[in-house]
Amino acid sequence: MEASTIPTPITAQPTLPADLPSEHLEALICAGAANLAAAEFEWLLAVAEFDRRRGWEAWGLPSCAHWLAWQVS
Repeated sequence: MEASTIPTPITAQPTLPADLPSEHLEALICAGAANLAAAEFEWLLAVAEFDRRRGWEAWGLPSCAHWLAWQVS
C-alpha cells in the first residue's frame, strides 16, 4: 500500500457532553459498533492477504500468527 493511501486514524473525543440525550448516545453506540465491525472486516482481509503472500517470511518468522503477535500483540 502506498503511503498516500494509508488511512488516517480516527481520534476519539475524550468525553461526551453530560447533557447529550440518551437517544443520541444510543445512535452513537450503534453506529460505533457498525464502524468497528466494518474496520475489523477490512483488517481481517488485510491480514488474510498478508498471510497469503507470506509477508511474514521477510522477517524470518515461521507464521503469520507469530508476525501478528510480534507486531500488534
